[in-house]
Amino acid sequence: MFDSSKKGFPITLASIIMAFVLGLCPLAVYADTAIGKLLYSKGVVSGRVEGQSTRILGRDSEIYLKDTLTTGKRSFAVVEFSDGTKLTVRPDTVFKVEDYAHGNKREAAVFKLIKGGLRAITGLIS
Repeated sequence: MFDSSKKGFPITLASIIMAFVLGLCPLAVYADTAIGKLLYSKGVVSGRVEGQSTRILGRDSEIYLKDTLTTGKRSFAVVEFSDGTKLTVRPDTVFKVEDYAHGNKREAAVFKLIKGGLRAITGLIS
């Protein structure tokens, strides 16, 4: 066993537990890959990925899988996905990206309009 009292080995129980936890929970879980971005926004636009806190979105903000976008009463946003699909999210809208995949032999897009309206110009997935 290691002797933590020697200067060369400052190993503690806490550092062993932390290494074990980080090994079980890789950082990639927390670093989602962006599937699109906001090209333009006016007013208040927010996004929220399941299990994470709400964030305010602006131009060039990234959009992620399972993201729920919300626009205010006098707000709208233009979203572009990686396949070239463009969505204009109208004022007072709640919109969710349920599923999205482009490339790697899988093409799929499932969007859920919870409230409000949107306009879509499809890209390569269509």
